[in-house]
Amino acid sequence: MFDCRSRKLFHQPAGEDRPIVDVHPNQEARDKPALPRTPTSQAYGELQVALDFFNVRLLNGELPPCIITMTRRRGTYGYFAPDWWEDSSGTKRCDEISMNPSRFPGPIREVLATLMHEGCHLWQQHYGSPGRHGYHNVEWASKMQSIGLIPSHTGKPGGRKTGYRMLDYIEPGGPFDRACQELLAKGFEITWRSVVEHWVSTDTDSELGLPPTGHKPSSTSGKRTKFTCPECGLNAWAKRSAHLVCGECSLRMPAASEKPQTDPKQVPQLTRKRASGVGRHRNVF
Repeated sequence: MFDCRSRKLFHQPAGEDRPIVDVHPNQEARDKPALPRTPTSQAYGELQVALDFFNVRLLNGELPPCIITMTRRRGTYGYFAPDWWEDSSGTKRCDEISMNPSRFPGPIREVLATLMHEGCHLWQQHYGSPGRHGYHNVEWASKMQSIGLIPSHTGKPGGRKTGYRMLDYIEPGGPFDRACQELLAKGFEITWRSVVEHWVSTDTDSELGLPPTGHKPSSTSGKRTKFTCPECGLNAWAKRSAHLVCGECSLRMPAASEKPQTDPKQVPQLTRKRASGVGRHRNVF
């Protein structure tokens, strides 16, 4: 018998009226977070397990429920967006925390730090006063420091603690550092790692409605190459070695210096058939 409330397996002989006995093989198995097994539920479920864990350990369980999504938007580790979801009855709203899976191949501690960076935005949205237009203000910085994440515009000690584009670093021996060690010791892991650097970005961030509280890395330098969809003309810029696919047309986007391929038989497609009525911007989200 499986108790869905506690996610434990029990055994009770038929016909006997006695207390149910836990038959987990050992205490370690019982303490390890119960995780779902399909790729989708694993990828999202693991982030939810981590957020719930840090919510209890670092924020006294104050974080309200939110919806966790993933985005491949280039130039961001993650973002927080308030009230971006509504239930079918139209009576309830829910916030969104989005994580960039392109960053998951990095150290797991850094991924979890980004999750809590956005978690502090979630906390401030409900218990504080968020900065205007995505500004990371003093209140947010103070909350970050209280959980052991130090804001810094450079991601290193000595950087500014407030601003629009903010990074952070883990305080050695701080609350987050200790909680992270505890979570990893329980066997927590991020099972699925992205093997794609980024998805196609449109010409400007304004076309996408860039969320107000993005956790952005420092800007990068270097020459970028223009890529163009041979069917709809969508442009994107990336390093010359990148392989880009148009999310609207499902066609490979050749570099400007490369002769476009217009024959569908010669062009690799992401999908043979795409749903009608799905716009370019909806594909990105």
